[in-house]
Amino acid sequence: MESPKFSTLIKKKIFQIKWNEKINETEFFLYKKNVKSEIRSVEVSKKVSIISKIPEIRQLLISMQRDFGKNRGIVVDGRDIGTIVFPKSELKIFLKGSIEIRSYRRYKNIKTEEKKNISYEEVKKDLVYRDTMDINRKYSPLKKSINAIEIDNTFLNAEEQLNIINQLINKIK
Repeated sequence: MESPKFSTLIKKKIFQIKWNEKINETEFFLYKKNVKSEIRSVEVSKKVSIISKIPEIRQLLISMQRDFGKNRGIVVDGRDIGTIVFPKSELKIFLKGSIEIRSYRRYKNIKTEEKKNISYEEVKKDLVYRDTMDINRKYSPLKKSINAIEIDNTFLNAEEQLNIINQLINKIK
């Protein structure tokens, strides 16, 4: 099983998550090399659902995420954030959108950021597979928290989504 190797990476600080104040973003390091772009790559995305089914890996990552968020005031995205990682957070937003639009957005991102030669249909197939795996996994599945505010972003651009979320944040301040 891969989890002992992964836990060793974390314990020996070979894998680290750090906040970069200069650019206001989280960065991920493996052997002191920033691997943020690799983590979001097509190759990694295809394996995420398989690896995330391993309870020991989920437990380690949940622990890291909770430690990272212990001082509050963070924005975190993930498929189990509102139900498992931060079940008592002040504001939970569950973004959803049509599979076609989500696939198209991911496709555009891959083409521009990763410069990969991939078809829209392949991206869509991978996204459907990942959704199915994550919804049906036994430990820490993808599901909407009871008290999450659902936003269907199918027909919203990034700015419109941000405006809605800012309004929700301002309501709890």
